[in-house]
Amino acid sequence: MEPLLELDVERIDRVDSLPDTDLASASSGSSFLLSTEDSRSTTSSGDISTSSGEIPPSVVEEAVVPRLVDPVPSSDELTILTARQNKCVGRNNRAVSWGFTSVIGRRKEMEDAVAVRPGFMSRTCDHLGGCTAPGSRTSTEISPVHFFGVYDGHGGSQVAKFCAERMHEVIAEEWGRESIDGSEWQRRWEVAFSSGFKRVDNEVLTESVAPEMVGSTAVVVVLSGCQIITSNCGDSRAVLCRGTETIPLTVDQKPDREDELMRIEGEGGKVINWNGARVFGVLAMSRAIGDRYLRPWIIPVPEITFMTRTDEDECLILASDGLWDVMSNEEVGELARRLLRRRRRSMNMTDQEVTPAQAVADNLTEIAYCRNSSDNISIILTVNLSFCLLPAVSRASPTAPDSAPDASHVGPDSPAAASEPGPAASPPAAIASHHMELLNDNYKEIEQLEDDDNPGFLEEVFDSFWSNSTQLLASIEEDMYKTPPDYISMDKNLHQLKGSSASVGANKIRITVDIIREHLKEENLEIAKGSLRKLKMEHTTLKFKLDDYFQLLKQLGAAGP
Repeated sequence: MEPLLELDVERIDRVDSLPDTDLASASSGSSFLLSTEDSRSTTSSGDISTSSGEIPPSVVEEAVVPRLVDPVPSSDELTILTARQNKCVGRNNRAVSWGFTSVIGRRKEMEDAVAVRPGFMSRTCDHLGGCTAPGSRTSTEISPVHFFGVYDGHGGSQVAKFCAERMHEVIAEEWGRESIDGSEWQRRWEVAFSSGFKRVDNEVLTESVAPEMVGSTAVVVVLSGCQIITSNCGDSRAVLCRGTETIPLTVDQKPDREDELMRIEGEGGKVINWNGARVFGVLAMSRAIGDRYLRPWIIPVPEITFMTRTDEDECLILASDGLWDVMSNEEVGELARRLLRRRRRSMNMTDQEVTPAQAVADNLTEIAYCRNSSDNISIILTVNLSFCLLPAVSRASPTAPDSAPDASHVGPDSPAAASEPGPAASPPAAIASHHMELLNDNYKEIEQLEDDDNPGFLEEVFDSFWSNSTQLLASIEEDMYKTPPDYISMDKNLHQLKGSSASVGANKIRITVDIIREHLKEENLEIAKGSLRKLKMEHTTLKFKLDDYFQLLKQLGAAGP
């Protein structure tokens, strides 16, 4: 891999050593705070959709399981590797969190729009195509499919807003319309995206959404259990941070790109260098939704890419050119990795209002602004947590090959990773020790639901609880951000969530639900929103604790007495 020539290593090192509040000043002498009017933020985990902005979402990031670097895996590692066999990479796509920002920046008008649509489709991984473990149990379970989109408008905001409201619906409809053989799953997605983009473009015209001189870019990512499917029209961009690499998932569609220039000139058009290459000296991109006055040179035909997910996929970043105009792909990727790593080291997840995904999106926005970005800035950042569902294990030491995993170990960069190994212990004993500490006192009632005659009973109960509670949280979030808020519907759903939480012994969730209901009775909506963010975090924390809990029980069962 060639050196990252554009990467400002000194600046990144300086940013990495600063507290979060000083990140903006690492880029310039000025400071910039995201206002509530200019920003929208959201975070989410699993198949829950909850948020602190207009679009529903929520979550908690966990530690990264260290990469395997030893020539021969230790016994602990073999246990985990065995547990991961015959499973989809995305573990049913329930281990994704995200955050976003969308700010006006230095522009007079806000023309960007973003769409975060968790679970916009629900299908089995085998049905969606590209499964890494076809025919396995996880591949045949219904799993949520997530949709992320960034739309950078020009000439006005109408087309970008319309895309944010409509694109995910049209893509789902077009995908369902196709009946191509499963072996040609990529072709099915290509047809769905191509038809979907053209259909939205046609609706912009026929429904008089905007004048002919208004248009928008569209970069969209569909995240299935095993695939990252990207569709791009314009010069917004998506990149994937995998291991130490930053992989571009899109290529900017610019008028001076060789193939685009040939296409435009082949249609009788001209590319004029006017403050950069522009179609007829007007538009600085060669593809877009809308812009009917520049047809046939500006087209709504997307370029589509497919990327199989891996456990090394740390984060995915979609953004408008308000970010990319002042930062390279590599610099954004390196900063995101460092910021995420530092947040994992320092944060107590149950005590944080803002999750790492959201914090990094905020930090990148502040840095872009402080580097004098002149455009609106919109960023969606997703974090892959699928590798966090199993406990981290310490690497075998040459002097103590049988040392047990440190209970406080949270990843390759944590202080625990560098600590002296503890006394030797067999893998089952180490797992059992972790098992004893996994559920804190707030969740001890849950253990009483276990049924010795039906080992899978507890997991079945909680699968049902997650399905029900995530839907309720999504509805509560949606009702809370309506204008005006739907207090009756919120109270009804909160009452139902309280009952289901009490039935499984999730007392922490039940208590927070009561607090939110009291705030709503007094019409303290802003305070209720803050309590809802806490509720989402508690819900997700419980989810990850129990995922670990069930996995450890299975490992103990496999290890025998």
